[in-house]
Amino acid sequence: MLDTGATASFISVKLAESPEITGQRVAIRRRVKLVNGSHTKTRTAFQAQISFGNKTKTLNLLVMPGMVDSLVLGWDFLNEFGATVTCAGHRVTIPKRERWGGCLEDRLSVAMAGCPEEWEEGRIKRFIKRELEAFQRQANEAALGSNQFL
Repeated sequence: MLDTGATASFISVKLAESPEITGQRVAIRRRVKLVNGSHTKTRTAFQAQISFGNKTKTLNLLVMPGMVDSLVLGWDFLNEFGATVTCAGHRVTIPKRERWGGCLEDRLSVAMAGCPEEWEEGRIKRFIKRELEAFQRQANEAALGSNQFL
């Protein structure tokens, strides 16, 4: 799967441990921001040869427990293979990764199965509450704006 919302490429534990896949595990330290705004960490990458067209490149695929998809190719893949993304005549640039506590933070915008152990139930409830409150504010502002034109 190609995920234009992911700053890095990811591989599931199951695929990384599959005997058909060649490559090697390397120690890393990354914080990953998930689609729901929460964070998780990974300390393992799978260094593999990826071929696309007539090019072959070595990529570090971050090993992510709980991934729904087996392989997610992100901006690092697009950058490495020289992809250009054009939308409505404008060129889309590759976002810079943020640093957190001395390590790079990557983003993964696709679904995860289950919750990493680090997630606390209270944290999830607070996140959902904030999102619902923001949605309600937007709905109220939209209703107020439409009433002013009547």
